[in-house]
Amino acid sequence: LSPEQVTEYAGLILQGGKNLLRLINQILDLSKISAGRYELRRVSVDAGSVLWLAKDAFEARAGEKGISINADDCPVGLMVDADENAFTAMTHHLIENAVSFTQEGGAVRLAVTKVGGKIKVAVSDNGPGVAQGDLERILRPFEQGGRTTTDHAAGAGLGLTLVKAFSELHGGALAVESTQGEGFTAIIELPAATA
Repeated sequence: LSPEQVTEYAGLILQGGKNLLRLINQILDLSKISAGRYELRRVSVDAGSVLWLAKDAFEARAGEKGISINADDCPVGLMVDADENAFTAMTHHLIENAVSFTQEGGAVRLAVTKVGGKIKVAVSDNGPGVAQGDLERILRPFEQGGRTTTDHAAGAGLGLTLVKAFSELHGGALAVESTQGEGFTAIIELPAATA
C-alpha cells in the first residue's frame, strides 16, 4: 500500500471507531436515563454562550457544504437551570442534525428566548423537512426518516431521542415542527435559572 492509502485507511478506521464510541455512549446515556440513574449536576448555564460555542464547533463542517449557521438571535445572558454537559450535548445533537440534513448552500438558524420562567432554544434549518406523519416516530430510538437516507450513515437515530430524554429529565420538553420541503425546527424548553 502507498503511504497515501495507509493514511486514508487509518483515517477511515479512526472515524469508524469514533462513530462506534459515540453510539455506545448514547446508548449508555439512554439506559441511565431510563433506569433513573442519570444524575444531573444543575447549574446556571448561559444558553446564548453555549449556542455561540456550538456554532463555532460546527462551522467547519457546515462550511464544507456551503451551509451558513446564524446565531444572531442568541443573546448572551439568558440563563438556564441545567446540567451544562447535557445541555451542550442537546444543542450539539440538534445542530449536527440540521447540518447533516440540510442541502448544500442551505442555512441553519439558532435562537434563544425567555418566555416566562422558561428558556427556549430553537434550531431551524431550511432543508427538506420531515413529513407530518414522521414527526412523532423520529423521536423514538433508532428511528430515522422523512429526509433523505444518504446522510444516515454516521448516525443511528438516537440524537433526537437523547435530546427529548434530557429535556424531560430537566423538567422541560422537546418540540419538533416541520413541513416537508420547507425545513425543520427543533425547540428545547427548559427551566430558566432563578438566581
